[in-house]
Amino acid sequence: MKWYSGVCIHMALGLSLAVGTLAHAGPTEDADALSSSAMQAHRAGSYEKALGAWLEAAELYTKAGHEAKAAKCLCNVAQVQSRLGHLDDEIASYRKALAAYERLGMVPEQASCHYNLGLCLYDRDDYARAATHFRAAMELYTTSGDAEGEADSATNLGVACDLLDLYQEAIELQNRAVAIYERLGRERQVADCWANLGVAYYHLGQFERAVEHHNKALDVYSRLDVPEMQAACWMNLGATYDDLGLYERGRESSARARDAYAKLGHHRKQAECTANIGVSYYLDGRPASAIQHLSEALGAYRELKLPRPEANCLANLARAHGNSGDIRKAVALHR
Repeated sequence: MKWYSGVCIHMALGLSLAVGTLAHAGPTEDADALSSSAMQAHRAGSYEKALGAWLEAAELYTKAGHEAKAAKCLCNVAQVQSRLGHLDDEIASYRKALAAYERLGMVPEQASCHYNLGLCLYDRDDYARAATHFRAAMELYTTSGDAEGEADSATNLGVACDLLDLYQEAIELQNRAVAIYERLGRERQVADCWANLGVAYYHLGQFERAVEHHNKALDVYSRLDVPEMQAACWMNLGATYDDLGLYERGRESSARARDAYAKLGHHRKQAECTANIGVSYYLDGRPASAIQHLSEALGAYRELKLPRPEANCLANLARAHGNSGDIRKAVALHR
C-alpha cells in the first residue's frame, strides 16, 4: 500500500482582546479587566485560568449589552478549549459567537467564525461540514474585500473537496488561491497550493501534472527552508514516479523523503517511506529488495505500535515472498 500525503491547511488567526477604547463603570469595566487578565494568563500558559476569566467576561459583557465584545471573548474561549482538547465545547463557542455576529451584521467576524469552524470540523475528519464552513468563509471574505482571508478559505475548501473526491473543484479552488497569493506576494502560500494541486492531479491520474506541481512547490520549500514540506513533496513524488513506472526515480525520491523525516524525528513517516521503497521494488520485479525494505518497515511499525500500517506491510511482504517463490513464507504471513 502506498502512502500519499502533503495537503496544506492554512490555520486560524490568534487571540484578541475584547477591550474597547473607553472605560465604563460597573460590569463592563469588570469584564474589560477579566478579559485583560485572561490574555495574560493565556500568555503565561495558565489555560484553565484564562478559560474561566474569558467565560466570566463574556457573561458580563452580555449582561451589559455589549454583544460584540462577548462574542470576541467566546472566540478566545474556543481557542483555549481547542488547546485543552475540549473539541465539542470549542465548536459550541464558535457557533455562539457566529450567531451573535450574524445578529449584529458583522461580516468579517462571521467569516472568521466560519473559517475556524471549518478547521474544527476538518480536524475531526468531517470534511463535508468543514467544506460548508470554508465556503461560507470564502464568500464572506470576498464580500468584505479580505483577499488573504478569501485565499486561505479557498485553499482549505480545496483540500476538503479533494478529500471528498471533488478533484476538479479542488483544482479550481487552489488555482483561485494561487492567483490571489501571487498578487499579495505570498510565496510560501503559493507553494502550499502547488503541493495541494499535485495531490489533486495525482488523484485524477494526471501523474505528469502532479510531478510538475510537486517540483514547483519543492523548489520554493527548498529556497525558504521548510524541511517538513520538502519531505512531503519528496514522498509524494516517490509515489507518483512509481505510478508512472519510473521506479528508480520513485525510490530516489522516497529515500530523500525518508532521510528528511529521519532528521525531523518523524519516525512513522520514515517507516512509510521505507515501506514505499519496498513496494517500488516489488512493482519493479525485485522481490529480494522489496522483502528487505518491507521487513525494515514492519519492524518500525511494530516498535511504534501502529497495527493498521503493520497489517498493510505484512500483506505486501507476503506478496513479495510469493513473488520470490517462497510460497510457504507467503502463506504464513497471510495467516
